[in-house]
Amino acid sequence: MKNKNVKSITSFCFIMSAFIIAGSGCGGGAENSSFALPTVGNGGGTPGDGGVEGTSDGIDNPTHFYVGIKRESTSIAHVRSAAAFDAKCSISPTSGMTDLTCYVDVPEGDVFVKGITFQYNVPAGMCRYLRRTPYWYYNKEVGVGPSSVSLAITKNASGDTTNYECSVDGSAFTNACNSFREVSVNQKTNTPVCVYDTTGSEDGANCCFGNYTLTTTTTTGANPAVVDTLKAKWGGDTKSCIGGPGITNWSLFSKYGIPAPSIESASAGIMGEFAVTAPILTTGIKSNIAISNFYTPAFHSHTGFVLPRLTTKPFYVDPVDDRSGSPISTSNYSANNFLIPGEDSYMYECLNETYEVKNRIKLYVREWDTYPDYLNYISSAGVVAVPDRTGSEPGACVGIEGPCDDFTGPDDFVGSFGNSYDVSPGGYIHRNDYFPFFD
Repeated sequence: MKNKNVKSITSFCFIMSAFIIAGSGCGGGAENSSFALPTVGNGGGTPGDGGVEGTSDGIDNPTHFYVGIKRESTSIAHVRSAAAFDAKCSISPTSGMTDLTCYVDVPEGDVFVKGITFQYNVPAGMCRYLRRTPYWYYNKEVGVGPSSVSLAITKNASGDTTNYECSVDGSAFTNACNSFREVSVNQKTNTPVCVYDTTGSEDGANCCFGNYTLTTTTTTGANPAVVDTLKAKWGGDTKSCIGGPGITNWSLFSKYGIPAPSIESASAGIMGEFAVTAPILTTGIKSNIAISNFYTPAFHSHTGFVLPRLTTKPFYVDPVDDRSGSPISTSNYSANNFLIPGEDSYMYECLNETYEVKNRIKLYVREWDTYPDYLNYISSAGVVAVPDRTGSEPGACVGIEGPCDDFTGPDDFVGSFGNSYDVSPGGYIHRNDYFPFFD
């Protein structure tokens, strides 16, 4: 189900204007453009001809803190609170502290071709600040390289190499210099090559982080050994290793290259938009992971290869550790912590004067494989929910030919591994496959 190392078919120049903030500080007023309740077969239409549209864009009372979607960008969708099918993705100023999870259900073709535009509102007087954080993940395999590499080279009096041994992070010296988990050694240049650095391959990137010391001991004939020590960086570039709206539609980054939250003054109210470019314009690959972030936690549950920390987020959002056990931590950066987990949601937070979170809305976009299944979900008010459909057309779903599931989502992705990640001691050889490589 995956397509690796495929070049984008469309230049990123198409997305230069995709990040939009409109009406900042405009007092919280908003047009109520809700789709209203579902009317299946509205206008006598049949599925696919526009007669059946979405049910709700989530746009609610302008006196509430809410997040919805812009109808003009995605006309077939349903936005709701996780509490109930018809519950708004909205928080009243009088509700007290509220941590709200919301779902955006959209047919997979519309996600791929149209993208999505979120519309958000903060009423005047409810929040001192609005903090927005985009959905982002590690698109390529990342890790922290070894802190030390040692080479022991023996030459005869003529200068010919007679023995070549390597050690990584204090391991025993060995002639098998390409047998280490994280590095191999180029014996022509006497330099280590990190497995997370794929700049030599098509669409590759340097995703190897950290510093190291290279010690080279050369003994020629009966001469005393010559020891050279070099301190260097593995040189990872974070921006080239991440995917999702946090790279395609975001302009704020920390000094480490990680998407940084947007902070806006909200005392007078805010009504704005955040447009996420359609995958057809960014990757061209038949995947919606760049927008669709809804997932089934049980499918993605895993620990690290070495560390016991458990997570139920997709591997590419929260890998826990790298091949050797260097942590991808839940804490902030430090001298020994170069990587942190990605963000699995589109997050909107209402902060008070002392920067504490009063209210939070986290959105998850779920793609639907077939339109009839989406309609059944709508007409049953969420009782019948089959977003993922296996099999091929015709028979298992509507269509002349091809798969029912045309675009990869988070659950489809892990489904290609049998709904589990292999983090056994030898499973690190598969780790590279657990990153999408779609952006």
